[in-house]
Order: sequence, then C-alpha cells, then structure tokens
Amino acid sequence: MTKETLLPSKSQPVNTLRLLDKKNFQNVKTLTKNDVPDISGIYAIRIKNIDMLPKEFRDELANRNETLLYIGKATRSLRKRLWAEELQGQRPATFFRDIGAVLGFYPPKGSLTGKKNRYNYRFSSDNNQQIILWIKNNLLVNFVECKDNIDEIEKNIINKNKPIMNILNNPQPFEPLRILRKKCKDIANS
Repeated sequence: MTKETLLPSKSQPVNTLRLLDKKNFQNVKTLTKNDVPDISGIYAIRIKNIDMLPKEFRDELANRNETLLYIGKATRSLRKRLWAEELQGQRPATFFRDIGAVLGFYPPKGSLTGKKNRYNYRFSSDNNQQIILWIKNNLLVNFVECKDNIDEIEKNIINKNKPIMNILNNPQPFEPLRILRKKCKDIANS
C-alpha cells in the first residue's frame, strides 16, 4: 500500500475514491500485521460475499447494492486500531464487537457489572477466536494515511457512503444493528 494523505475539501477527496475503490481492498486472510502501517489513517471494511451475513443484514446490503460494511479511523496507529483491535479482537473495538453481535455471539452475562465503562462489552475467548476466523475468511480491508482533520474526514465519508455498520454520523443507520448493540450491552450489564 502506498502512503497517501486525505485532504479535506468541499468535494470528495481524491484519496477517498482510492480508499473505497474495490480493486484496492486486500483479503484479511492474507494480510499480516506488518502490512498495516503504524500511522494514523482511515480504513474501510467490505464483505466478500453478503450471503455470509444473517438474512436481515444480507437483505439490507442487497437493497443498497453495496458490500461496504464499515468506515473507521485510527487517530494514532492503523496497526493498533485496524489490525489489533478490529481484525484480531485485542481490546475489541466497535467493528469487532458489532460483527460479533451480528454473527450471533453475546458477551458473558454480567461481564461489565461494576466496571467503569458500561459500553465496551467483550466476548469469551472461544467466541473471539470464532469471530477472528470469520473475519479472516470473509472480509476485505483498505486504508489510507490521514494526518489532519481525521474526525471530519471520517464523518464525511460515513455521511456520503452510509456503511451499514456505522451508526454515528450515518444519515441511514441500520436499526437492527442498534438493537443488537443494546442487547449485548444489556447482557453484559445484567
């Protein structure tokens, strides 16, 4: 991957097109930690085959004629955020938790009880391994370097492309995902 910087502008940044261009996506199965740079950036996650998702999500992607699942940002390190947290489930980030819930996994009951953060549920280590394997077999990723205005750029890309697994800043959030998130939080906090 070449390092590129997204520059904000009134029109869609040229490198946003590169970020979302399907030919630039890499198979997670062949991606290594060293393929993901230790720089700030924006990343995109697509599914290879929408049939690998539950019917409700598959139907929504088919209606949108889309395979884009998620847009994220790494304010410090793509390697830490995308590779370690989203794809490998180390300190699971938003996408990892959401895809786990979509696949039917739930956090251990009461696992967030008494914790300061009552939102960032986790799955059992066995479930984590199953989620990681599913991610490796079914997802594609792309990323570009982004140094400045990363929050605004991520927000604009989400707003324009409406990825099914982004809720925040999405003018077309997918309600079944919101319901799954709440269910997982409720289980972890019960």
